[in-house]
Amino acid sequence: MQNKSLRKSLIIVIILLFLGISIKPSIGGYNEYMPTHSIKKILNTSSLNEDYVDVYWKFDECSGDTLEDSSGHNYHGTIYESTWTNGKSGCALDFDGLDDNVDLNAHAVKLAFNKTDDLIFSLWFRSDSTNGGLMYCVAGPQSVPEARLELCPNGSLMFKVWTSVCGIACYSSENFNDGSWHFAEIFFNGITAKPTIEIYIDGDFEGKIIHWLCEVANTDFNKAKIGRRAQAETNYFKGRIDEFKIIKYPGGNDQDIPEISGPTSGSPGIEYDFTFVAEDPENDEIWYFIDWDDTTFEDWFGPYPSGTEVTVSHSWYETGTYGIRAKSMDYWDDSPPSAQYMVSIGNLPPDAPIINGPSTGGVGAKYGYSINSNDIDGDDIYYYIDWDDGTNSGWKGPYPTGQPAKINHTWTSPGTYYIKGMAKDIYDEESSWSETIVVTIVENNLPTNPTIDGPSSGNVGNSYPYNFRSTDPDGDDISYYIKWGDGNITSWTTYQSSGTEYTIDHKWNEQGTYIIEAKAKDIYGAESEWSQMSVKMSRTREISSFLLLRFLEKYQIVEKIFYQMFLFLR
Repeated sequence: MQNKSLRKSLIIVIILLFLGISIKPSIGGYNEYMPTHSIKKILNTSSLNEDYVDVYWKFDECSGDTLEDSSGHNYHGTIYESTWTNGKSGCALDFDGLDDNVDLNAHAVKLAFNKTDDLIFSLWFRSDSTNGGLMYCVAGPQSVPEARLELCPNGSLMFKVWTSVCGIACYSSENFNDGSWHFAEIFFNGITAKPTIEIYIDGDFEGKIIHWLCEVANTDFNKAKIGRRAQAETNYFKGRIDEFKIIKYPGGNDQDIPEISGPTSGSPGIEYDFTFVAEDPENDEIWYFIDWDDTTFEDWFGPYPSGTEVTVSHSWYETGTYGIRAKSMDYWDDSPPSAQYMVSIGNLPPDAPIINGPSTGGVGAKYGYSINSNDIDGDDIYYYIDWDDGTNSGWKGPYPTGQPAKINHTWTSPGTYYIKGMAKDIYDEESSWSETIVVTIVENNLPTNPTIDGPSSGNVGNSYPYNFRSTDPDGDDISYYIKWGDGNITSWTTYQSSGTEYTIDHKWNEQGTYIIEAKAKDIYGAESEWSQMSVKMSRTREISSFLLLRFLEKYQIVEKIFYQMFLFLR
């Protein structure tokens, strides 16, 4: 009986030993690890508008039945029933809204316009009528086509060009039948593809419309009136009109802005060539005006065929940056000025730098500030920062122009500091000072070096938890930065309460010994020194069922022993 028990025990021990080969060893215990230290210029834009006044009724006759045109074109009108009264400037005509009007039929073709013309209508008016009425109208037979300037019953001002099949109309956004004088300007831009109407009242923008319009010619019109509809005795205006002017640019005045090309840098006293080119929408000949931004300019010169490149030379005698601007002009009007074409003459200093970085912090913490500038000559740049605590960064660099530099600083005393920076190029041309950055530094203590708790050994491919803990003497929240020794990094974590553990899992995929490193920082950026912990990772030791079968096939005596053991135990 005793021998039988002994044999059973022996068999069990053998089986347990065999099974132990195929079971993973347990990982090492948790060790309390003590941290170690580790050192790780502007153009004159005089208007040409007055040269293209088509008609100007000043209403200054103050008596009689003739409304005279002071433009020199003699587009005089005959007054019917309207009475003279006080105007915005001198006299005006008062229309009763019943039958008062001014007949301009004799000049209808000249007052009318083509679709591609550009026009400006301007006048003073005053009305309190809620019936509406036409202040001006020019029309063809059966009112086709018809252009009309109308005060609507709601007090809105409308300008409309209409034919039997198409039209364009624009309304003011506000109402002006309030009994006060108002100055109206209506701009009609007859661009072929997209005619435009804009309305301004008393200098304020009131409305705009862009809409296709079919062909209209001035010869299509045969009647014109002030104070009523041109072809029908309807839509009489009630109110006063003064200082009525029409400016017309036959063929349009939408002049293209010139394009400028040429060198962007040079030396004082050297003459450089620049080219100017503009396309005229109506293919008219073009004149040019150039402002060199050094108090000199090329007055209107030309004409040149539309689209022709014009070369003009110029030299500057003072070091500086100059913005060339140009305008073009056809027979009817000039373009807006071009954008500045910048030219740098001589070696210029970099721009005043821009500094970015934290505006608050704590004593003893290291803070990083970026500083950036551009050098118009493309030179490399050095940077300098005055920290306002009796220290400075010294000149750092050189850096490529436009590339920011990062410069760190630590304040050792609490207070308010006014930092500023400067840039210089490789030829020692210094910029002006940057704008001042105000930084407030408060008393602050560093957090303690973090403790690291977790397994000191394990197997590759398995995740293990590690705990990190630091305490801030000021009770500030803490963030952790962790390097796992395998190239992986856990960058600054979310802030944790001081003294609480931060737990995170990690696994290593290759066997070997790794150094975990960690440091802590508080909300002011004050960082502790590094803590370390060594971890060893081994391969997994397993024997699969396949390997066991191969082993038993090779050593059949062992297979027989196991077989006899199991028979014995049955």
